[in-house]
Amino acid sequence: MAIDFPATSGQATDGSYTHTASGITWAWDGTTWKAQGVTGSYVLPTASATVLGGIKVGTGLSINSSTGILTATGGGGGSYTDSDVDTHLNTSTAADGEVLSWNATTSDYDWVAQSGGSGAGTPTITWTLTAPNAPNDYTFSGDGFPTAQTDPTLYLIRGQTYKFVNNTGGHPFRIQSTGAQAGGGTSYDDGVTNQDATGATNQTLTFVVPMNAPDTLYYQCTAHPAMFGTINILTQGAPARRTAIGTTASIANNTAANITIAAAKTYVLHQIETDKAAWVTLYTDDTSRTSDANRTELEDPSAGSGVIAEIVTVGPTQQKITPGTIGFNYDVTPSTNVYIKVVNKSGSTGTVQVTLTYLALEI
Repeated sequence: MAIDFPATSGQATDGSYTHTASGITWAWDGTTWKAQGVTGSYVLPTASATVLGGIKVGTGLSINSSTGILTATGGGGGSYTDSDVDTHLNTSTAADGEVLSWNATTSDYDWVAQSGGSGAGTPTITWTLTAPNAPNDYTFSGDGFPTAQTDPTLYLIRGQTYKFVNNTGGHPFRIQSTGAQAGGGTSYDDGVTNQDATGATNQTLTFVVPMNAPDTLYYQCTAHPAMFGTINILTQGAPARRTAIGTTASIANNTAANITIAAAKTYVLHQIETDKAAWVTLYTDDTSRTSDANRTELEDPSAGSGVIAEIVTVGPTQQKITPGTIGFNYDVTPSTNVYIKVVNKSGSTGTVQVTLTYLALEI
């Protein structure tokens, strides 16, 4: 802004000659006009999102006149303690290395512990169990199952966590170390929380698989032996030998029975074990087993007949298969089924239990 000053010729040079423009008084000192200060008033507006201005200094705010430092006092949120963190995480203790997951079903949308401390058992796999075919099958759905499956063979990894949500309306769910039997087999409790979880109240069985868990476990409804399946335990990154068990119905001496054991689509057979004298034959598919039904014990199977291996025992026997034999499933849609014919040679009526030891090549 330009100021039109008056002529200074002959005027006093002691500052007494003045001129006021736009609220500011100017004095002539014989050389230049010097501003003498603002004669009007100006109020600095309070700053906002749309207005440039200052801030209000009052309660809680002070300015040091010497340093010009603005200081806030009082109020504030205080400290945030470990217990505050634990409460907000919906877990009583936040353990070192614990994995948390976002739970949008809680009222405050909190982070919750996914599993135990030190990262044990992560990640968590969850399966929901129903029983539309009871008392014959469990039906599984959830992680890893694009469609629901009845009594599937499960593959669990040591050190990881698995949850079985029992929505069957009954049918207590047990993890066990023995095959199917009335009342349930021998429960395997290491790493298991809420063993025999009932579906009457939609209970959940949680299994953190121990590092020393056996290669093969089983699951069963404790009330119905037909609701049964195999659990293969794996070590991540390295294949391990497994066992699979099947038991015939009670059959007379020198009588044959067919059983099917879930193992692998392709495998190396290491051993066949029987709990009594028996003639045991393994096949690639059910059609081959049917076609071979009339062959006698002393008659060799023909080439390409679908026979994988067979043994004849005179009592409880663990028969090594040397060298290891490659077996495979030859169904139209390959499955993990191993088709077996068992002839009771014990001399009396009873069941025959067959245990396979194998290394899975294709699961």
